[in-house]
Amino acid sequence: MASQSGVVDAVDDEVLIFGASSQIGDALLPLLGSAGHRVRAISRNPPANRKGLRWVRGDFSSTRDSPPRVLSLGPLADFASWLENVDEIERVIAVGSVSLRHKSRSTAVEERAVAALLADAEDRIKTRCSQLNAQLTLLRPCMLYGAGRDQTVAPALRFAQDQGWLPLPSPAGGLRQPLHVADLAEALRQCLQGAAQGETLELGGAERLRFDQLLRRIVDCVPDCRPRPLPLQALRWGSALVAPWSARLRRINRALNRANIDQLPDETLTRQCLDWRPRTFNPAQLLDSAAASSAE
Repeated sequence: MASQSGVVDAVDDEVLIFGASSQIGDALLPLLGSAGHRVRAISRNPPANRKGLRWVRGDFSSTRDSPPRVLSLGPLADFASWLENVDEIERVIAVGSVSLRHKSRSTAVEERAVAALLADAEDRIKTRCSQLNAQLTLLRPCMLYGAGRDQTVAPALRFAQDQGWLPLPSPAGGLRQPLHVADLAEALRQCLQGAAQGETLELGGAERLRFDQLLRRIVDCVPDCRPRPLPLQALRWGSALVAPWSARLRRINRALNRANIDQLPDETLTRQCLDWRPRTFNPAQLLDSAAASSAE
């Protein structure tokens, strides 16, 4: 239930979460449990239930009913389709990506298609929420990391550990603002408590780093790792030659093509709507977390 101010008073109202087994869910579920929320989490392979958290085997197509509040951490287009078949809902929070803006101008057809899909999904969600008179918040994070499941920081960190060196493309001055998944989880918690209703927020971390600075910081946190400066153009050509045979190298090639392009969020509204205090980029913490998990 919500007070006249829009802030949730009874935090034990159930929340339905799609994508709860994602890297965002890993950070969010403990946070919601500590805050006293009851969660119904949808997963194709649900783990064991625990206090305040009920896992349900299923997906968008098999979930027919919903409590008043729903949170989507998964594919935005699939969530839009699900929402279009819901008859009653009060609060919707959905996580998309700031790629909607940045990739719309990409030279890669695949990336422009991703941006178009995100934009279409957002429009459908907004339309349906308007029809249902539901309060909507859309969050667009950028460059998520922190759970070891992202496609930028985690792969670079693993390469540096395994190979003992990391290529540093040059020039690579495009600015990035890496965001820890735990900080996104905190933003989601605040939204569930009533913040940012009716808003679309972009979110980034506390630091703006050049692409080469981001990679250098990864090198610096891995013991005995050596940076290997290499011409950006040579790396782009090399990755493009083998990209047709490797999805991973296609992602690398697209990242290299954007190495000198800024990809930053606009956090003006975010700082107005949230108590927003994201952390600085410290990949050494990821090594510490991995070591602690291995020791358990």
